[in-house]
Amino acid sequence: MNKTLLLLLCIGLFACNRTNTHQDKNFIDYENCIKKPMDEIPPELLGEKKYVLLDNNNPDCFLNFISKVITNNNYIFILDPNLYKIAVFDNKGKAITTIGKRGQGPEEYLSITDFSIDNTGNIYFIDGVLDELFIFDRNFKFKERKKLPFEADILHVLDNGNILWGLCSWNEKACKGMKTALTDEHLNIIHSAIKYDEYFDPSYMISWYKFIETEKHIIYNQPIDNNIYIFNKNGEFKEIINMDFGDANVPDEHKIEIERNWNEFKNYCLLQHYTVATENIIAGALKKHQNTMPFIYDRKNNISYEGEGHNRTIYSVATGYNNSQWITYIENSDKNTEYPDSVNNHIEKEGMVLCFQHLE
Repeated sequence: MNKTLLLLLCIGLFACNRTNTHQDKNFIDYENCIKKPMDEIPPELLGEKKYVLLDNNNPDCFLNFISKVITNNNYIFILDPNLYKIAVFDNKGKAITTIGKRGQGPEEYLSITDFSIDNTGNIYFIDGVLDELFIFDRNFKFKERKKLPFEADILHVLDNGNILWGLCSWNEKACKGMKTALTDEHLNIIHSAIKYDEYFDPSYMISWYKFIETEKHIIYNQPIDNNIYIFNKNGEFKEIINMDFGDANVPDEHKIEIERNWNEFKNYCLLQHYTVATENIIAGALKKHQNTMPFIYDRKNNISYEGEGHNRTIYSVATGYNNSQWITYIENSDKNTEYPDSVNNHIEKEGMVLCFQHLE
């Protein structure tokens, strides 16, 4: 082995083992906070609803499940991982195009697990089958693809061009055993943070998860974990917020074999899908006694506003948070007399509707 190669290997090992040991932790006693229904939430916390009716006349942009929404440069980007596509709409809901093409050609992908957009409008997504990063320019044209040094679920492109990654629990490549990693734009590893502990079931993902960007921070939470991890805008791990559900916390031994212990989850409460954390609120979705429900916790007044629980996984209550907007979607099974006629008429025609509300 030559000296140059040996030096590069040593640098890589150092980067992957440079774990942030910052132990600042803020505890939220959620079990004993005041609980109120979501319809009592004050307007200073959650703003008025703005509806965007998604065009359903373009078959290329047809969606049946929305896991992530990003608004950027007057466009709305929507990930449907079940249909393996990122669909693009304008800010009025008109269908524009999809990103890339599924296949086995040099510019084609097999799957999309997550995507992100940089501050110049380039689109990045992970092909979880090929373990590759695909990059398209702001005009939706293919730029390049890169082999990942690890197996990753999620990503977030930072303003400085570096990339924050959420790593798979089964990752056997670089940064094995770590939950997150930071790389430069060329995928050189800068450092990693947050170790997977022994209380994790790699064969069962209880829900989708994603990085959430707020005005000041980037938020990471991967169920089942009551810890919300706070990164700064440079991707450096800063602090932990722990959500304590008291007697409803999932015991460690039931995190290891989730399917085997699933009946016990009727007694538990945990964070699900994604979590937003700012100085004022903590918000997202809960899996509470096997029901999925949205919640917004007012940190200053110790009040949690909880939505209606459903005994099936309702992704529409936990679609995302982007540019200080709480995002949900309405599908054709969700007709409601409280919606405007335009919304109900659209979903009767099997159209989907996005709902945006200011929240920070």
